[in-house]
Amino acid sequence: VDDIIPHCRQAFELFGFDVIIDENLHPGLLEVNSSLMMHMDAPLDEDIKGRLLADTLSLIDPLPFNMQALEEVLQRRVRERPRAAARHDPSLNDDLVHILGGRTPRLHGETPRHMGNYKMIAPSPLYTRVCKMKRG
Repeated sequence: VDDIIPHCRQAFELFGFDVIIDENLHPGLLEVNSSLMMHMDAPLDEDIKGRLLADTLSLIDPLPFNMQALEEVLQRRVRERPRAAARHDPSLNDDLVHILGGRTPRLHGETPRHMGNYKMIAPSPLYTRVCKMKRG
């Protein structure tokens, strides 16, 4: 995917895993898809993909924001500050509180409040071992 879709900090990727289950009920991985088919052509699709979308949005927990407040802040910042000074602007925090209604984004590495049916695999001891094996 990296050669087609560039990395973006404000984005995420959702992969689809196709599995086959043998007669002993052991799963086997057939393939991993980076472009999921999200069509809901059957009741089973609606059930599975509907829950996937709900869990994904709950996990991401996008912050609602006040569009009017954002426009006001942007207009004021364009008028008042040269671009270079905006990086170290002490009023930035107040502006974000105004735009986001007091909510704050989750910190990098902070566990999401709602995991749904997702399971965190990183960071974990297993993830650390796998990363060490890949480097070694």
